[in-house]
Amino acid sequence: MYYYSTDNRLAEIEKLVKQSSNPETLAYDQPKVSVKKRQFEESVEKAKDYIISGDIFQVVLSKRYDFRFEGNLMAFYRSLREINPSPYMYYFK
Repeated sequence: MYYYSTDNRLAEIEKLVKQSSNPETLAYDQPKVSVKKRQFEESVEKAKDYIISGDIFQVVLSKRYDFRFEGNLMAFYRSLREINPSPYMYYFK
């Protein structure tokens, strides 16, 4: 299972965008996560139980982050892809 945890990934993304050939100002609100840490951990334990019982052999758990953003959305998405090349990350406009 994959789980990434850090205090401020947005700062890392902002740094990558500013390093691009056309740096832009990024502005964003504090992200709101769809699932709290404890809920996510409970989902992991539940998935493990399903695996042990033979009901599933693989699971992809995720969290959604919502926030207001101002800046180049495609540059922001490219920065996300650079630090986390997840095959389950998409850009929808």
